[in-house]
Amino acid sequence: MLRNEGVFKSVGERLALCLEQVGAARLGESTVISRSVHLIEVKRPQVVKIMTSADAGQVFYGRRVPGTVCHIDIFHAVGQVDHRNIADAIRAVVHSAVGENAAWILDHMDLQTGTGGGRLSGTLNYGREASVRRAHANHVHLATEMDPALFSLFVPVVVAIEEEILRQKIEIRQVEKVVLENPPQSAGGTADLSPYASSTDSYLREKTGQPHSGFVGQRASDELQKLNHTLQLARETLPPEELLVLLRNLPQGSYTKANLEKRWGDLEQTLSRLEGSKYIRRERGRFVLTEEGQRLMDLLEQHLPELESYFRQMLRHVPWENAANLGFFEPEAKKSIHLCRPGRTGTEILRSTELDLPGTIFVAARRWLKLRGDVGRLEPTDLRYTAPKRRHQQQIVLVLDISASMAGERLRAARFLAEHLVLATRDKVAVIAFQEQNVFVPDRFTRRLAAVEKQLLALKAYGLTPLAKALKETVAFIQSSRVRNPLIILITDGIPTVPLAGGDPAHDALEVAKELAKLKLKLICVGLDPNRQFLEELCRHSRGRLHIVKELEPGILARLIHGELAARQR
Repeated sequence: MLRNEGVFKSVGERLALCLEQVGAARLGESTVISRSVHLIEVKRPQVVKIMTSADAGQVFYGRRVPGTVCHIDIFHAVGQVDHRNIADAIRAVVHSAVGENAAWILDHMDLQTGTGGGRLSGTLNYGREASVRRAHANHVHLATEMDPALFSLFVPVVVAIEEEILRQKIEIRQVEKVVLENPPQSAGGTADLSPYASSTDSYLREKTGQPHSGFVGQRASDELQKLNHTLQLARETLPPEELLVLLRNLPQGSYTKANLEKRWGDLEQTLSRLEGSKYIRRERGRFVLTEEGQRLMDLLEQHLPELESYFRQMLRHVPWENAANLGFFEPEAKKSIHLCRPGRTGTEILRSTELDLPGTIFVAARRWLKLRGDVGRLEPTDLRYTAPKRRHQQQIVLVLDISASMAGERLRAARFLAEHLVLATRDKVAVIAFQEQNVFVPDRFTRRLAAVEKQLLALKAYGLTPLAKALKETVAFIQSSRVRNPLIILITDGIPTVPLAGGDPAHDALEVAKELAKLKLKLICVGLDPNRQFLEELCRHSRGRLHIVKELEPGILARLIHGELAARQR
């Protein structure tokens, strides 16, 4: 429960009335709220134009019915406002204010700043295009679908955002004037919104895709939307088949839960996500399926082969910009080449490319679901080709820090990377994970996705960082495997905190790094900026290479590693 709830409720009621009668409102000095598109004049940045003829839901999300999406902009001095910290502030307020209803609200609230954005309940790995980030360099953008009875929630949300902006040492900017405009719809009368175009994981989008007319077409469209939602849920929890196994194991008590944690180390977070989305609920000390959860399980059982196929497709294409958004209604991967591409003969295509079978099936299945053509029959326009994979197989040792600070999205990103390397390359992979006094070493290198997935899903991030021991065990594993010139990839978000034998953890790690250099083992380290100084020293001692990233994200990690693999082929 929030303090000043009565005041917030009164403001919320006035805000709803203002939007209904006027079409826009200013909240405090920095914030503008409407159901339309907002534009800022270059020469007068303190003046905000409300384009009353451009409905926010229709323009941003392709909605048929206007007036369903609220558009909120909080203005500040030009700067890089960290969208993840903003998201944390919003989540805290929403959970405090509405409790069990928070999950639905966060599912239907999108965020964008000058550093990125996405759905509040999602990965926040979207909105990274340079044009989008530039367009939001002076304001925090929110879009949400919310009942007017809950408009009082906007007040504490805006306050929390302003406080977070100030905490990041960026000034709040005053909006001096709000202008309502209704431009003519003639040629040239519509504002250019292309800088705001971005891939997204929003649940506010309306899926159209030109469905077949009539009840059957609408039913197919609804089914696609449910499949897309399930695919996104799998991204944030467990792969489709594993998610189905978990749902089948409910209801469960503490004893069963302990057994399940051996299979899924991140079980607590997965259950929390399912409970927040109202797929499960607590009943007498155990989790049981809700009606919505039963429908989810039925959908998984009915469409498991398709969901598994699309999930692997998503993992395979994770390096490319739109990969995180790959779904049943998304465009083909950027590296896919259409058979009838102008200027290239069939001979030239076949000589320089390979048939992308998953991509081909993906395109055909999407056409079948839209009731176009005979189901089960491929058309020439379905065929997709990709650049041929590298022929020389390499061995990759992925050394993963799974200490406490790697919990959540960071560990999930590392898991996606390992699975991606198995699916997208012909290289053999071994995953070595470390935490506390433990280093988990596999029996051998593998090309089997099931083996890598099983190992990674069982991991739970906690404890300290025994880096020296992990590197020493890595050397031993490589020597026992008798492989030549493997690529060692260390992914960590911290510095060593556990020594080998009561000494200094950092010194011990640097000494083992020297052994890597003597054995001519190639080390690639990916880490975060706060630990740059130590990681640079580690790479100097090992004669390796360091990549510093802002955050450990699947696309960033995959692109870095593909670059390293390509460099070794030259």
